Amino acid sequence: MSIFEFNREEEILKLRRGEFMRGAVVGLAEAAAEGKVLAVLQVLRLWGDVPEYAKGRIEKETDLSLLEEWLRMAAKAESIDSFLIQSGLSEYRNGLADGRAQAVLDVFKMRWDVPEDVQNAVLSQSDLSLLADWLKKAVEAESPEDIFQEIVQWREQNSEAEMEKIERGMPQEWKREAKKKAEEMADERFHIPAACEPEC
Repeated sequence: MSIFEFNREEEILKLRRGEFMRGAVVGLAEAAAEGKVLAVLQVLRLWGDVPEYAKGRIEKETDLSLLEEWLRMAAKAESIDSFLIQSGLSEYRNGLADGRAQAVLDVFKMRWDVPEDVQNAVLSQSDLSLLADWLKKAVEAESPEDIFQEIVQWREQNSEAEMEKIERGMPQEWKREAKKKAEEMADERFHIPAACEPEC
């Protein structure tokens, strides 16, 4: 057989080998990614429950270098929250929450006139499961009164707790600056003189 003759069996073997190699590379990469995903989640679970949105996002990742970076961050983190902030996953969550809140509001607006306090309460909400519940109710409710009342009540009941949580998480220097600025704003708004005698 001359070098110009076509060897069908040999070419088929080459094609099969090439396909096998591509499949093996993809399979090994996926297995490596799955292993890294499990490792990241196992380390994070040492700090407590991993939020569903974060777990879902981590499980979807296939970039080995990013998973390696997340694993290093998880090992050095002081808490789940610190990992989520450092990894950028808290921003991912905020994006999800913003999108879901806007979806709730869009459905409301398609069906009813939405009072401003309800709009503000929906847009300030970041609890993904609660927003999912509100979205379901926005689609299924026959009238808006009950769901609107629930939303406003939720905000009233939780706004103080949220403020306390935010305040606890602020560095001391931020608290001092924020308190100083808040006092200035309050004095300006309510026209309280800077040096007020006890009788005033």
